[in-house]
Amino acid sequence: KHLLPLTPAFFKYFKSENISKYLMLTDLAGGGIEAKLNIPVRRGNITLRKAYHKEDIVQLGMHLAILPFLQASWFDLDYTLGILDTRFDKESELVVECYKSGETVRISSPVIRKQGDGRTFKSIYFKTKSFDAIRVGNNKYPGFVVPLMPDCQANQQVSFSIDFGTTNTHIEYKSGLNAEKAIDVTADHPMWQSLIDRTKGETKDLADDYNYERDIFPYEFNSNTDHKFPFRTALTYNPNINFNEKLDVFTHTNNFLLFEKIIPTNYLQLQTKLKWSNYSKREDKILVESYIECLMYFVFYKMLQLNGDPQRTQITWFYPVSMDAFEQGIFFDVWQKAYRNVFKSSNIGNINAV
Repeated sequence: KHLLPLTPAFFKYFKSENISKYLMLTDLAGGGIEAKLNIPVRRGNITLRKAYHKEDIVQLGMHLAILPFLQASWFDLDYTLGILDTRFDKESELVVECYKSGETVRISSPVIRKQGDGRTFKSIYFKTKSFDAIRVGNNKYPGFVVPLMPDCQANQQVSFSIDFGTTNTHIEYKSGLNAEKAIDVTADHPMWQSLIDRTKGETKDLADDYNYERDIFPYEFNSNTDHKFPFRTALTYNPNINFNEKLDVFTHTNNFLLFEKIIPTNYLQLQTKLKWSNYSKREDKILVESYIECLMYFVFYKMLQLNGDPQRTQITWFYPVSMDAFEQGIFFDVWQKAYRNVFKSSNIGNINAV
Protein backbone atom coordinates (compact mmCIF):
# COMPACT_ATOMS: atom_id res chain seq x y z
CA LYS A 1 0.00 0.00 0.00
CA HIS A 2 1.47 3.33 -1.07
CA LEU A 3 0.11 6.85 -1.21
CA LEU A 4 0.16 8.13 -4.78
CA PRO A 5 3.17 10.46 -5.34
CA LEU A 6 1.22 13.21 -7.10
CA THR A 7 0.45 16.89 -6.58
CA PRO A 8 -2.95 18.64 -6.67
CA ALA A 9 -2.07 20.08 -10.11
CA PHE A 10 -2.36 16.61 -11.68
CA PHE A 11 -6.07 16.43 -10.85
CA LYS A 12 -6.77 19.76 -12.53
CA TYR A 13 -6.00 18.19 -15.92
CA PHE A 14 -6.84 14.50 -15.51
CA LYS A 15 -9.89 12.80 -14.06
CA SER A 16 -9.27 10.86 -10.86
CA GLU A 17 -11.23 7.83 -12.07
CA ASN A 18 -8.69 7.44 -14.91
CA ILE A 19 -5.68 7.43 -12.60
CA SER A 20 -4.70 3.86 -13.58
CA LYS A 21 -4.28 5.01 -17.21
CA TYR A 22 -1.56 7.46 -16.27
CA LEU A 23 0.18 6.22 -13.12
CA MET A 24 1.68 2.81 -12.49
CA LEU A 25 3.51 1.66 -9.35
CA THR A 26 5.77 -1.37 -9.81
CA ASP A 27 7.57 -3.33 -7.10
CA LEU A 28 11.36 -3.38 -7.37
CA ALA A 29 13.82 -5.94 -6.13
CA GLY A 30 14.92 -5.16 -2.60
CA GLY A 31 11.58 -3.76 -1.45
CA GLY A 32 11.42 -0.51 -3.43
CA ILE A 33 8.91 0.70 -6.01
CA GLU A 34 9.04 2.54 -9.33
CA ALA A 35 6.45 5.20 -10.15
CA LYS A 36 5.82 5.68 -13.88
CA LEU A 37 3.64 8.58 -14.98
CA ASN A 38 2.46 8.78 -18.60
CA ILE A 39 1.28 12.27 -19.54
CA PRO A 40 -0.53 12.58 -22.90
CA VAL A 41 0.57 15.52 -25.00
CA ARG A 42 -0.26 16.69 -28.52
CA ARG A 43 2.37 14.49 -30.18
CA GLY A 44 2.15 11.40 -27.99
CA ASN A 45 3.11 10.78 -24.39
CA ILE A 46 5.74 12.01 -21.99
CA THR A 47 6.84 9.35 -19.52
CA LEU A 48 8.27 10.31 -16.15
CA ARG A 49 9.88 7.70 -13.92
CA LYS A 50 11.06 7.79 -10.34
CA ALA A 51 12.46 4.95 -8.25
CA TYR A 52 11.84 4.83 -4.50
CA HIS A 53 14.28 2.48 -2.82
CA LYS A 54 13.36 0.68 0.37
CA GLU A 55 15.17 3.25 2.51
CA ASP A 56 13.21 6.04 0.76
CA ILE A 57 9.82 4.64 1.75
CA VAL A 58 8.38 6.12 4.94
CA GLN A 59 5.95 4.07 7.02
CA LEU A 60 3.27 6.65 7.81
CA GLY A 61 1.27 4.81 10.49
CA MET A 62 -2.31 5.81 9.65
CA HIS A 63 -5.57 4.33 8.44
CA LEU A 64 -8.49 5.91 6.56
CA ALA A 65 -12.22 5.20 6.17
CA ILE A 66 -14.83 6.92 3.97
CA LEU A 67 -18.57 6.99 4.69
CA PRO A 68 -20.58 6.61 2.53
CA PHE A 69 -18.43 4.82 -0.04
CA LEU A 70 -20.45 5.92 -3.04
CA GLN A 71 -21.13 9.01 -5.09
CA ALA A 72 -24.28 10.65 -6.43
CA SER A 73 -23.65 13.61 -8.71
CA TRP A 74 -27.33 14.58 -8.47
CA PHE A 75 -27.30 14.95 -4.66
CA ASP A 76 -25.38 17.16 -2.24
CA LEU A 77 -23.84 14.32 -0.23
CA ASP A 78 -22.16 14.77 3.12
CA TYR A 79 -19.16 12.52 3.79
CA THR A 80 -17.48 11.38 6.99
CA LEU A 81 -13.73 10.72 6.96
CA GLY A 82 -12.25 8.64 9.75
CA ILE A 83 -8.51 8.82 10.41
CA LEU A 84 -6.67 6.45 12.74
CA ASP A 85 -3.30 7.92 13.66
CA THR A 86 -1.17 4.99 14.82
CA ARG A 87 2.18 6.84 14.83
CA PHE A 88 4.24 6.72 18.02
CA ASP A 89 5.29 10.34 17.49
CA LYS A 90 2.16 12.50 17.17
CA GLU A 91 3.72 15.89 17.83
CA SER A 92 2.91 17.02 14.29
CA GLU A 93 -0.66 16.69 13.04
CA LEU A 94 -1.48 14.63 9.96
CA VAL A 95 -2.33 16.50 6.76
CA VAL A 96 -5.88 15.78 5.58
CA GLU A 97 -7.11 17.63 2.47
CA CYS A 98 -9.93 16.88 0.02
CA TYR A 99 -9.92 17.82 -3.66
CA LYS A 100 -12.38 17.79 -6.54
CA SER A 101 -10.97 18.32 -10.04
CA GLY A 102 -7.81 19.69 -8.46
CA GLU A 103 -9.61 22.31 -6.37
CA THR A 104 -9.64 22.23 -2.59
CA VAL A 105 -12.88 21.07 -0.93
CA ARG A 106 -13.54 22.54 2.49
CA ILE A 107 -13.53 20.05 5.36
CA SER A 108 -14.73 20.56 8.91
CA SER A 109 -12.55 21.04 11.95
CA PRO A 110 -11.36 17.68 13.28
CA VAL A 111 -13.41 15.93 15.94
CA ILE A 112 -11.22 13.75 18.14
CA ARG A 113 -13.06 10.69 19.42
CA LYS A 114 -9.96 9.18 21.04
CA GLN A 115 -7.04 11.31 22.18
CA GLY A 116 -4.26 8.79 21.52
CA ASP A 117 -2.47 9.24 24.82
CA GLY A 118 0.91 7.58 25.13
CA ARG A 119 1.51 5.25 22.21
CA THR A 120 -2.13 4.35 21.63
CA PHE A 121 -3.93 5.23 18.41
CA LYS A 122 -5.69 8.56 17.92
CA SER A 123 -9.16 8.57 16.35
CA ILE A 124 -10.05 11.68 14.31
CA TYR A 125 -13.15 12.40 12.23
CA PHE A 126 -14.00 15.05 9.63
CA LYS A 127 -17.06 16.08 7.63
CA THR A 128 -16.72 17.13 4.00
CA LYS A 129 -18.60 17.46 0.72
CA SER A 130 -18.15 15.59 -2.56
CA PHE A 131 -14.51 14.92 -3.51
CA ASP A 132 -12.51 12.74 -5.88
CA ALA A 133 -9.12 12.64 -4.14
CA ILE A 134 -7.74 12.88 -0.60
CA ARG A 135 -4.28 14.16 0.25
CA VAL A 136 -2.99 12.68 3.51
CA GLY A 137 0.33 12.31 5.30
CA ASN A 138 2.59 14.57 7.28
CA ASN A 139 3.90 17.96 6.16
CA LYS A 140 7.06 16.40 4.74
CA TYR A 141 5.61 13.30 3.05
CA PRO A 142 2.03 13.80 1.83
CA GLY A 143 0.45 11.68 -0.89
CA PHE A 144 -2.90 10.97 -2.49
CA VAL A 145 -5.63 8.39 -2.03
CA VAL A 146 -8.07 8.15 -4.95
CA PRO A 147 -11.26 6.31 -3.94
CA LEU A 148 -13.02 4.59 -6.84
CA MET A 149 -16.55 4.88 -5.46
CA PRO A 150 -19.57 3.42 -7.28
CA ASP A 151 -21.94 5.94 -8.84
CA CYS A 152 -25.60 5.83 -7.79
CA GLN A 153 -28.60 6.64 -9.94
CA ALA A 154 -32.07 7.71 -8.78
CA ASN A 155 -34.40 5.43 -10.72
CA GLN A 156 -35.96 3.02 -8.18
CA GLN A 157 -38.79 3.24 -5.66
CA VAL A 158 -37.79 1.87 -2.26
CA SER A 159 -39.76 1.63 0.98
CA PHE A 160 -38.48 1.19 4.53
CA SER A 161 -40.02 0.23 7.87
CA ILE A 162 -38.33 1.19 11.14
CA ASP A 163 -39.16 -0.24 14.55
CA PHE A 164 -37.27 1.67 17.25
CA GLY A 165 -37.77 -0.16 20.53
CA THR A 166 -36.23 0.46 23.93
CA THR A 167 -34.56 -2.99 23.77
CA ASN A 168 -34.09 -3.75 20.06
CA THR A 169 -34.23 -1.80 16.81
CA HIS A 170 -35.17 -3.30 13.45
CA ILE A 171 -35.24 -1.95 9.87
CA GLU A 172 -36.63 -3.67 6.78
CA TYR A 173 -36.79 -2.53 3.16
CA LYS A 174 -38.58 -3.45 -0.05
CA SER A 175 -37.28 -2.65 -3.53
CA GLY A 176 -39.24 -3.31 -6.69
CA LEU A 177 -40.94 -6.71 -6.73
CA ASN A 178 -38.56 -8.19 -4.16
CA ALA A 179 -39.86 -9.39 -0.81
CA GLU A 180 -39.24 -7.36 2.33
CA LYS A 181 -35.95 -8.09 4.07
CA ALA A 182 -33.86 -6.74 6.92
CA ILE A 183 -31.52 -3.92 5.91
CA ASP A 184 -28.15 -5.45 5.03
CA VAL A 185 -24.60 -4.62 3.96
CA THR A 186 -22.21 -6.96 2.15
CA ALA A 187 -18.45 -6.81 1.52
CA ASP A 188 -18.93 -6.24 -2.23
CA HIS A 189 -21.30 -3.30 -1.55
CA PRO A 190 -20.01 -1.69 1.66
CA MET A 191 -21.49 1.46 3.15
CA TRP A 192 -18.06 2.53 4.38
CA GLN A 193 -14.67 1.54 3.03
CA SER A 194 -11.17 1.70 4.43
CA LEU A 195 -7.78 1.20 2.78
CA ILE A 196 -8.25 -2.55 3.25
CA ASP A 197 -9.92 -4.41 0.39
CA ARG A 198 -11.59 -7.35 2.10
CA THR A 199 -12.82 -8.77 -1.22
CA LYS A 200 -9.15 -9.47 -2.07
CA GLY A 201 -8.45 -11.19 1.24
CA GLU A 202 -6.43 -8.32 2.72
CA THR A 203 -6.43 -9.09 6.45
CA LYS A 204 -2.99 -7.94 7.67
CA ASP A 205 -4.26 -4.72 9.26
CA LEU A 206 -7.86 -5.79 9.83
CA ALA A 207 -7.56 -4.87 13.50
CA ASP A 208 -7.62 -1.21 12.43
CA ASP A 209 -10.94 -1.81 10.69
CA TYR A 210 -12.40 -3.17 13.92
CA ASN A 211 -11.95 0.28 15.45
CA TYR A 212 -14.18 1.69 12.71
CA GLU A 213 -16.75 -1.02 13.41
CA ARG A 214 -16.96 0.38 16.94
CA ASP A 215 -16.86 4.07 15.99
CA ILE A 216 -19.16 3.82 12.93
CA PHE A 217 -20.94 0.46 12.50
CA PRO A 218 -20.03 -3.08 11.33
CA TYR A 219 -18.50 -3.40 7.88
CA GLU A 220 -20.95 -6.21 7.09
CA PHE A 221 -24.32 -7.15 8.53
CA ASN A 222 -26.61 -9.52 6.68
CA SER A 223 -28.28 -12.93 6.95
CA ASN A 224 -24.91 -14.70 6.49
CA THR A 225 -22.99 -12.85 9.22
CA ASP A 226 -23.02 -13.00 13.01
CA HIS A 227 -24.22 -9.37 13.12
CA LYS A 228 -27.62 -8.58 11.62
CA PHE A 229 -30.80 -6.62 12.28
CA PRO A 230 -32.51 -6.48 14.72
CA PHE A 231 -29.74 -4.93 16.83
CA ARG A 232 -29.79 -3.92 20.46
CA THR A 233 -30.79 -0.30 20.97
CA ALA A 234 -27.61 1.46 22.11
CA LEU A 235 -25.58 4.56 21.30
CA THR A 236 -22.05 5.75 22.06
CA TYR A 237 -20.98 9.38 22.19
CA ASN A 238 -17.91 11.50 22.85
CA PRO A 239 -17.53 12.27 26.56
CA ASN A 240 -16.62 15.92 25.93
CA ILE A 241 -19.46 16.93 23.59
CA ASN A 242 -21.31 20.19 24.12
CA PHE A 243 -25.06 19.51 24.23
CA ASN A 244 -25.71 23.18 23.51
CA GLU A 245 -24.24 22.77 20.02
CA LYS A 246 -25.36 20.64 17.07
CA LEU A 247 -24.28 17.01 17.26
CA ASP A 248 -23.10 15.30 14.10
CA VAL A 249 -23.76 11.59 13.64
CA PHE A 250 -20.58 9.53 13.10
CA THR A 251 -18.33 12.25 14.54
CA HIS A 252 -19.96 13.00 17.91
CA THR A 253 -22.26 9.97 18.19
CA ASN A 254 -22.91 6.61 16.57
CA ASN A 255 -25.46 3.85 17.04
CA PHE A 256 -23.51 1.08 18.75
CA LEU A 257 -24.83 -1.93 16.85
CA LEU A 258 -22.37 -4.28 18.54
CA PHE A 259 -23.73 -3.80 22.06
CA GLU A 260 -23.55 -7.14 23.92
CA LYS A 261 -21.54 -8.52 20.98
CA ILE A 262 -18.19 -6.96 21.88
CA ILE A 263 -16.84 -4.93 24.79
CA PRO A 264 -17.59 -1.21 24.34
CA THR A 265 -14.68 1.20 24.01
CA ASN A 266 -13.50 2.97 27.14
CA TYR A 267 -13.06 6.29 25.33
CA LEU A 268 -16.75 6.74 24.42
CA GLN A 269 -19.79 7.00 26.67
CA LEU A 270 -22.43 4.28 26.30
CA GLN A 271 -26.17 5.04 26.45
CA THR A 272 -28.64 2.15 26.42
CA LYS A 273 -31.60 3.89 28.07
CA LEU A 274 -32.94 5.35 24.85
CA LYS A 275 -36.67 5.75 25.34
CA TRP A 276 -39.66 7.53 23.90
CA SER A 277 -40.49 10.00 26.65
CA ASN A 278 -40.18 11.04 30.31
CA TYR A 279 -36.61 12.27 29.90
CA SER A 280 -34.87 12.98 33.18
CA LYS A 281 -32.41 15.31 31.42
CA ARG A 282 -32.43 17.40 28.26
CA GLU A 283 -29.33 15.51 27.14
CA ASP A 284 -31.33 12.26 27.06
CA LYS A 285 -33.72 13.66 24.45
CA ILE A 286 -30.82 14.97 22.34
CA LEU A 287 -29.20 11.52 22.32
CA VAL A 288 -32.48 9.90 21.24
CA GLU A 289 -32.73 12.43 18.40
CA SER A 290 -29.18 11.56 17.36
CA TYR A 291 -30.00 7.84 17.48
CA ILE A 292 -33.02 8.34 15.19
CA GLU A 293 -30.96 10.47 12.79
CA CYS A 294 -28.41 7.66 12.55
CA LEU A 295 -31.23 5.22 11.70
CA MET A 296 -32.25 7.63 8.97
CA TYR A 297 -28.69 7.55 7.59
CA PHE A 298 -28.85 3.73 7.41
CA VAL A 299 -32.04 4.09 5.37
CA PHE A 300 -30.56 6.83 3.17
CA TYR A 301 -27.32 4.98 2.40
CA LYS A 302 -29.19 1.75 1.63
CA MET A 303 -31.53 3.68 -0.66
CA LEU A 304 -28.52 5.06 -2.56
CA GLN A 305 -27.00 1.58 -2.90
CA LEU A 306 -30.30 0.40 -4.43
CA ASN A 307 -30.33 3.36 -6.87
CA GLY A 308 -33.39 4.66 -5.07
CA ASP A 309 -35.05 7.97 -5.79
CA PRO A 310 -35.24 10.08 -2.59
CA GLN A 311 -38.43 11.76 -3.79
CA ARG A 312 -40.16 8.36 -4.15
CA THR A 313 -38.72 6.67 -1.07
CA GLN A 314 -41.33 5.89 1.58
CA ILE A 315 -40.46 5.51 5.27
CA THR A 316 -42.75 4.13 7.97
CA TRP A 317 -41.87 4.20 11.67
CA PHE A 318 -43.77 2.38 14.38
CA TYR A 319 -44.79 3.70 17.78
CA PRO A 320 -46.25 1.82 20.78
CA VAL A 321 -50.01 1.86 21.36
CA SER A 322 -49.36 3.21 24.85
CA MET A 323 -48.07 6.51 23.44
CA ASP A 324 -50.51 9.35 24.02
CA ALA A 325 -51.29 12.16 21.56
CA PHE A 326 -48.81 14.58 23.14
CA GLU A 327 -45.94 12.08 22.93
CA GLN A 328 -46.90 11.23 19.36
CA GLY A 329 -46.64 14.90 18.43
CA ILE A 330 -43.16 15.16 19.92
CA PHE A 331 -41.91 12.11 18.08
CA PHE A 332 -43.50 13.11 14.80
CA ASP A 333 -41.36 16.25 15.02
CA VAL A 334 -38.22 14.23 15.85
CA TRP A 335 -38.62 11.84 12.91
CA GLN A 336 -39.51 14.62 10.48
CA LYS A 337 -36.50 16.66 11.59
CA ALA A 338 -34.22 13.65 11.01
CA TYR A 339 -35.76 13.11 7.58
CA ARG A 340 -35.23 16.74 6.56
CA ASN A 341 -31.62 16.71 7.79
CA VAL A 342 -30.62 13.49 6.03
CA PHE A 343 -32.76 13.53 2.86
CA LYS A 344 -32.50 17.34 2.56
CA SER A 345 -36.14 17.43 1.60
CA SER A 346 -39.20 19.15 3.04
CA ASN A 347 -41.52 16.49 1.56
CA ILE A 348 -42.44 15.02 4.95
CA GLY A 349 -45.33 13.19 3.28
CA ASN A 350 -42.74 10.47 2.52
CA ILE A 351 -42.41 9.60 6.22
CA ASN A 352 -45.37 8.23 8.17
CA ALA A 353 -46.13 6.66 11.52
CA VAL A 354 -48.13 3.50 12.31
